[in-house]
Amino acid sequence: MILNFYKAVPLAVIFIVVVSLTACVALGGTSLPTRFYTLSVEPVDKTDDHHALSELTSKLSVDIHLVELPDILERPQIVTRIDKNRIKLGDFDQWAGDLKADMAHTIVSELKKSLNTDRVFIFPRLTNKPVSYQVKINVIQFDGVLGGNTVLRGSWALFQGLNSKELVYEDFSLRVAASGENYIDTVSALSDLLVMLAEKIAQSILDFEASIP
Repeated sequence: MILNFYKAVPLAVIFIVVVSLTACVALGGTSLPTRFYTLSVEPVDKTDDHHALSELTSKLSVDIHLVELPDILERPQIVTRIDKNRIKLGDFDQWAGDLKADMAHTIVSELKKSLNTDRVFIFPRLTNKPVSYQVKINVIQFDGVLGGNTVLRGSWALFQGLNSKELVYEDFSLRVAASGENYIDTVSALSDLLVMLAEKIAQSILDFEASIP
C-alpha cells in the first residue's frame, strides 16, 4: 500500500508539502501579520497668526487636483528604495487605504490650517460655487530609503478661478530624513514632505491674495 502511494504521488509534490509544513512550524503555524499605515498631519493650532489670516482668507476657496501618481505607487504595498534603480515592496507593510486619496486629504488638511479656512476641497467637489484658486499636482516620486532620506518630486500649478489663467508653475524636489529605520518612521517623513509642499502652495496663494487691491 505504501509503495503504491509513492508511485501515485510524484516526489516533487511530496517535497513541496514537507517544505510547506516545515515553514508553518517555523512560524508557529501562522503567517506574519500585515501592518497598515496612513499619512498624518498635526492638529490645527489656533494661534494669533491664524486669527490674523481670517480677514485675508475668509472668502477664499481652493480646489485641489492630485492629477497623477506614477504606476509604481498604485499598489497597497509601501514602496521603499534600495538604490536609484531598485525598489522594495513592503509585503507586510501596506497603506491602509488608497494612497492617492490619502495624499490629497493630507494636503487639503494642511492647506486648511495654513490658510485658516475650511473651504479647501478635493476635486471634484460637492458644491458648485465659484472657486478662488485651483491647484493641480503631479507626483513622480514619493518614496524613501528605510533609515535614510524620503523624497517627494513632481510639479504643481496654481490657477486663478475655474479654468482661468495660470499664476504659478513650479517643479519641486523635497527631501526629509526619516527619524528611524522602521516603516512608521518613513511614513512619518513622507507625511512631513506633503506638509512642506502644502506650505509652499499656501504661501503662493497668500502672496497673491495680499497683492489684490
